[in-house]
Amino acid sequence: MAATSGYNAYAQYGFESTFKTASSDTNYKPFCFGMSVTRDANNNPTYIYGIGDKDAVANTPGVFAGTGNVTGFLADPWWLGMFFGAPTDAGAGPYTHTYTDANEPVSFTTDINLELGATDSQIQLLGCVAQNIELSASVGDPIGFNLNFAYADEAESASLTSNESMSYERPFFFQEGVANIGGNLVQVQNFTLTIEQNPIMVNALGTRESQAFTFGQRSYSFSFEKTYLDDDELEAFYGGATPGSSPADDYLGPVQNSMTLTFNNGDSGTAQRQLVITLANCFFDTHATNYASDAVVNETITGQALSLTSAVATDNTSAPPA
Repeated sequence: MAATSGYNAYAQYGFESTFKTASSDTNYKPFCFGMSVTRDANNNPTYIYGIGDKDAVANTPGVFAGTGNVTGFLADPWWLGMFFGAPTDAGAGPYTHTYTDANEPVSFTTDINLELGATDSQIQLLGCVAQNIELSASVGDPIGFNLNFAYADEAESASLTSNESMSYERPFFFQEGVANIGGNLVQVQNFTLTIEQNPIMVNALGTRESQAFTFGQRSYSFSFEKTYLDDDELEAFYGGATPGSSPADDYLGPVQNSMTLTFNNGDSGTAQRQLVITLANCFFDTHATNYASDAVVNETITGQALSLTSAVATDNTSAPPA
């Protein structure tokens, strides 16, 4: 058998109605555009040694644990359901799909298909739960997409599911992105948003696979680098009830603002595609500057928002494909 490469593979996902039961979606969805997928499964065995044993004399399997990673470029918005559940749909061409953190995240099934010719191979990952996602925008590049997830179980098959993984929406790119924190940020070089929801896989006696999941603490962190044009970001970093010229004792003052991250393809009507993520109560954790005679003076800021107000996707699809 000849070796094969990733161009013979495709991956797709569908949301689960019951945790760890294969999705019944008719239309499995792409994670992103131009994706690469990594899967890592672990038997977590225990190797047993006793008195007088130099070598292991037995082993027992531990908890089965799996993780996955998907990288590529931001295109379709349906992955938001992994973090914020089902959206509220409205409109009539274009339609809007509004996600909020009031809804529970949904588990999903991932099919990784590999066409080998006479005998194909599918690994179906069951009970997938999103851990975190990073969206990144840099001058000159498409908008990056980096998703990590855990999963409870898997099954191998020689039957492939139909290829629904080709997204017909082109990826967003840097020119279509705008960041706003108390006003549009000007001359931004790069921006990263990370949503972390820290899932906890629940195991029980009697089976090796996780039986349920819940979530720990959720966080929304961001970083950006921009040209140093004024002291606005520095003073926001200092905190306080009003912008000041030194670090304030009441750091958690109202000077901090909501943040809006917008990706818009610039079209109108049914051709419009847009994603607007709005976060509340943004605080700047670090502020760094560089000074060199042969370089532009930039400022680099990291911070965190306390909560999500909404994530609103606009397109010409009346509801998420299912």
